[in-house]
Amino acid sequence: MEKKPCPVDRGKLLIGLELCKNYDELDSCCSCPYADDGYNCDHHLQNDALAYIYYIEERLAAKADTAGI
Repeated sequence: MEKKPCPVDRGKLLIGLELCKNYDELDSCCSCPYADDGYNCDHHLQNDALAYIYYIEERLAAKADTAGI
């Protein structure tokens, strides 16, 4: 089975999530890699987070299948 590439930039996603976690800090949104005109990042960040979760779930399921679990 061919390994499917990660659909998102994991580093960018983690930085975005960490900055959202610290939203009350003044420059969190300004330094977010998902921030675009008007800090409209929620939609893009959520889509990438879900895509990454689905990717990890697929990989775990594939490993379980090959291990006979």
